[in-house]
Amino acid sequence: MLKHLFTLVMIGALCISTACSSVCAKDDAKSKVKYVFVLIGDGFGPNQRAVAEAAVGKQLVMNSGDVFTPTDTNEIHGWTTDSAASGTAIACGIKTYNGAIGVDENKKPVESLSAALKRERGFAVGIISSCGLSDATPAAQYAHQEKRSMRNQIIADLAKSNVDFVGGSLLLHCNTNYILDDPALPPQEKTYRKTLEAAGYTIYSGKPVKAALDAEYEIIKNNPSVPMNKIYAGCQPYVAWNQKPGADKWISIGDYLTFAAESFALTNKNGFFIMLECGWIDHSGHNNDSAWMIREVRAFDRAVAAALEFQAAHPEETLVIVTADHETGGLQIVDPEKLKKNVQLLWKQKMRKDKLGQELHAMIKKQMSANKIIAKLKDLMGFDKFTAEQLAQIKGMIETNYAPKNAKIRRIGGGEIANKAAAWRDEYVGIKYTTGGHSNAKVITNAFGPGAELFKDPELKNSTLRSKIEQIIK
Repeated sequence: MLKHLFTLVMIGALCISTACSSVCAKDDAKSKVKYVFVLIGDGFGPNQRAVAEAAVGKQLVMNSGDVFTPTDTNEIHGWTTDSAASGTAIACGIKTYNGAIGVDENKKPVESLSAALKRERGFAVGIISSCGLSDATPAAQYAHQEKRSMRNQIIADLAKSNVDFVGGSLLLHCNTNYILDDPALPPQEKTYRKTLEAAGYTIYSGKPVKAALDAEYEIIKNNPSVPMNKIYAGCQPYVAWNQKPGADKWISIGDYLTFAAESFALTNKNGFFIMLECGWIDHSGHNNDSAWMIREVRAFDRAVAAALEFQAAHPEETLVIVTADHETGGLQIVDPEKLKKNVQLLWKQKMRKDKLGQELHAMIKKQMSANKIIAKLKDLMGFDKFTAEQLAQIKGMIETNYAPKNAKIRRIGGGEIANKAAAWRDEYVGIKYTTGGHSNAKVITNAFGPGAELFKDPELKNSTLRSKIEQIIK
């Protein structure tokens, strides 16, 4: 299985198809497709796929089709893209500059495919993200601003867009689940929610979101002729760590997709467009956290599975595109044999690496012994294969914090210690990160359903995805 995936990643010939097959695919699919899913892994490169698939121990659902096409993501000047430029390329079909949200290189608004389908054909539109819903990738679907940092204007654009369902994280970028009347709800988030309420959105938030959407779906199922309310549902999607899902499980990113797809199919006979982003893959890359990455990819793949389950029930009418905006972290597979042998160690890490570093730092502030802190590090990372030299280095890093206050020495905090330990663990697993930023590695695009062969294009770019979808559905 692992050898098979490495072959898929390395061999570009798989993305080549004949002109005849593309034309035939177009003709076969013409005027039939009315359900469109565009599923985006933020920061999701080929090696993230390979490592996650090795860790899962079976083929990822997204890799089950025969369209597996390397895709260019660079922005208009040929530089490494950010999520704004690439999100705009995917949504609007144009190359633009980094930071741009739904505008071209001259800062002129460009209508997204989802907005065009809503305006021209009456499609329902759903926007789902595990990160902030005013962040770059989701915002490119509905907003038109020259800078991604213009959050107030982006939310105003969302309110005007009449997107039918907005779900996932908070409107701001935040990894916390607040209910509507939570006094800790950030003031800006309150303001944004009031903006959506004034635009006619029903708002559900916090862990009760799953039950609220289940109840909403029952109402829709019993009254499919009644127009669906515009909904914003804000609850950070659940991603499992070592604990088994139980009473603490709330809602997954795939649950959001299933609710939107099934509800739209009942209430809108014209069709729908759903964009789903798994945004935390990107953050795991920025943090060089391979244990976090595999969990996010697994959650993303389960959302892909949910889309393909819908596609199986509507095979002639449904197109599913799986892609990425860019790669993050410059992840490399250094030793495939080590990866095959040791990748399961990544599941033993008990929390995100940044949080792990905070735990270590709290122990340092309490002046706990280096040996106790090292024992805690091993436990939380689920790794005890450090060499004697590495353990000595860790001990030395910890003890810099215990030097006299007037000592001229650089003190090393818990986060830096966690980073060093994780890099050694990754080396043992046969992988390494080469940057904390984005890379210009080509990403992979998969397509399922009528017309999927159109995406077997050796020159595929993020900015050509829109035109290919349009060829299939128009």
